[in-house]
Amino acid sequence: MSPVITVLQALLMEGLRRKSGSYRKVNDLLHKVFGDMIANGVGFMPEDFDNIYAAVNGSYWLRAEPSGWHRIACVHGNRSAAISYERHFGLKPWVWHRAPQPDALRRLYVGASINWDGTTVEITSIDDKRIIACEYASPTAHPRRPTKRHTITRAEFRQVVREVKAAKKAAKEAACG
Repeated sequence: MSPVITVLQALLMEGLRRKSGSYRKVNDLLHKVFGDMIANGVGFMPEDFDNIYAAVNGSYWLRAEPSGWHRIACVHGNRSAAISYERHFGLKPWVWHRAPQPDALRRLYVGASINWDGTTVEITSIDDKRIIACEYASPTAHPRRPTKRHTITRAEFRQVVREVKAAKKAAKEAACG
């Protein structure tokens, strides 16, 4: 059994054993510890997200919006957690080759900002076929209203990835040559 499931099961059992009278306390604890495990790079098995729902009553404490877990995994570089999430929810990863660090790859997630068509956009939705990303006139204005909405298909995304790879290869060859 994975360390993630072992820890969560132990916390759940201890919380139930104490009969604190509050499932909310136990659920809040599981929620917090799970986020901390992702953010701190604890290794996940590919089936961990499946097991969280089946073995640790995940539907009670993961809360309504699971894409937040994917965001935490991507932001903190916990690749194994991101893979487990993607496997459970049937999401093919979107890997961006224009990450800030040279030669870095970055998994995209809801809330990530990327440069698309020469402007900064924020990803508001991801599925297997497309990314929805929005431009905003002001990143700090509230309420935030998009000025333009981009629907980026997998084919368009792959084309940009090919162009970036070709540019990197040409730059490398020019530097060597």
